[in-house]
Amino acid sequence: MFRYLALLALLVWLAPTTAAPPPPPEVRVAIDISGSMKHNDPRNLRRSALRLLVGLLPEGSRAGVWIFGGQARVLVADGPVDRRWKARARRAAARIHSRGQFTDIESALKTVVAGWKGGRNPRPRHLIFLTDGIVDVSKDKSRSAASRRRILEALVPRLRDLGVKVHTVALSAQADHELMRALSDGTGGWYERAETAKALQKVFLRLSEKATNPETLPLDDNRFEVDDSIREVTLLVFRRQGAPATRLVPPDGRPFAADQAPDSVRWHQDDGYDLITLADPAPGVWAIQAEVDPDNRALILTDLHMQVEGLQDRVVLGQSLPLQVSFHNGDKRVEQRRFLAMVKVEAVQRGPGDYHSRPRILRDDGQGDDPMAYDGRLEFRFAPQGGSGRGQLLITADGETFKRRRRHLFELTMPAHAELVPGKAQTTLRVRPEPGILAEGSVNFHAEWLGADGKAHAIPLQAVSGGLRNAVLDPAAIPGKVRVRVRVQGRTSGGALVDTWLPELGFTGSAPAVPVNVAEKQPDASFPWPWIAAGNAVLLVLGAGLFWWLRRRARRDPIQLLDPDEDIADVPLEDSP
Repeated sequence: MFRYLALLALLVWLAPTTAAPPPPPEVRVAIDISGSMKHNDPRNLRRSALRLLVGLLPEGSRAGVWIFGGQARVLVADGPVDRRWKARARRAAARIHSRGQFTDIESALKTVVAGWKGGRNPRPRHLIFLTDGIVDVSKDKSRSAASRRRILEALVPRLRDLGVKVHTVALSAQADHELMRALSDGTGGWYERAETAKALQKVFLRLSEKATNPETLPLDDNRFEVDDSIREVTLLVFRRQGAPATRLVPPDGRPFAADQAPDSVRWHQDDGYDLITLADPAPGVWAIQAEVDPDNRALILTDLHMQVEGLQDRVVLGQSLPLQVSFHNGDKRVEQRRFLAMVKVEAVQRGPGDYHSRPRILRDDGQGDDPMAYDGRLEFRFAPQGGSGRGQLLITADGETFKRRRRHLFELTMPAHAELVPGKAQTTLRVRPEPGILAEGSVNFHAEWLGADGKAHAIPLQAVSGGLRNAVLDPAAIPGKVRVRVRVQGRTSGGALVDTWLPELGFTGSAPAVPVNVAEKQPDASFPWPWIAAGNAVLLVLGAGLFWWLRRRARRDPIQLLDPDEDIADVPLEDSP
């Protein structure tokens, strides 16, 4: 208990600087109800996924839900999110069906964003858009093709001007994935491909985090620690079919399930998950008695929160992002040295693939990338590693009396691709820039091969049409197995510097290996090494004798060293003995 009283006292003592956190977002959702959903979502799991999203929306935000087929109509009216709005939205989810005749994506997008004006937006705007099909507005295919073109050429720029980030979900292989990707990329949103309807719950979880940037607690082995600054905790616990009922164990050690929960707990059980809200939870360590799932969450409302600025959803390999971590007490940034010195912040990258970085410790100490010590901003640079794909950046703060975690999902893209194309007598190294990643005219490539001795040998690249570069590797000129690598330098379309080596390629040449002349590396036996050793020994003896003589003389005739710039007349004379 002393730790929590100490935290409370520290918060009262802090005199922070005003730095308001971002305002709550506006979130609008559009869900496809076309007839094809009977096949792609036969169990109507869109309902439980929507209820999960509704439960995760923070109070104080605004939200609305639409359904669409041939036309779009309101399912839940846009309004401020509170307990009453959430209750209406959960009930309305039961009206999601699969009886729509067409899939008019253009009309749905226009209807959902109606009422949003351009210019400076006080709140971030997000649109979550779920479909399993393609643009289908008429039996006349030319009308559907024209509608698709209008979406790409006119509607995407309009959405961008409105400041709307469109997060798309393409359900089924038949969906227009290219269009969904263009909608999200063109507006700065996030694209998800859901292979089955069962994946929708976790897809909606990820999209809710993109839209709301929730404050969370570290949830390790289904345990989390509550401090006195936390007013509310919302737990998302995924549950397999047939698994035992979820139970919570508070700090007093007395577990309870949904039917035993106290009045301060709101417990929503749904198909595959539990959503549990704890009002004014008791400080201390809590435990969840359920299967551990990496997508379980502990979201919080708190006076003391951690903010991360500079994160991007898409990062190019070789790009270094300047990030900033700060802590806020209410709407004011904390700048007190005593508090900042107590907080340990750790950053870890997980993925793409099996990549897992070592923890990096961040401090507000003015060292490295942090320009100023104890100014309330922990600044560092994040340069994602690994291959192309999706990864997570986990930033965890441990302040001894409190813990916070921020989880950011990002997509790492290669700026270019290199490959070896074998031919009859020679092999071609082909380097191709990834379209739309690097600014035209800014790209520079350097290729080389490295032999067993580690020496680099340049490979001249020749420009080909479309930014393609080629080089011919002659096996007869390259000895044995070598590594081929390509360095890419340039700037993204947004102006960020990119500098990286692409993954290495293996190549085997047929030229004979250059022998190493061992004799050149051995000492020459004819050189008079014994005489040199004897001479060095004599010099050592003479040097020791000279040192002894000088030291003895210094004892008999002490010398006072004067500053060469000092006037000798200013040195006081000592009385003779």
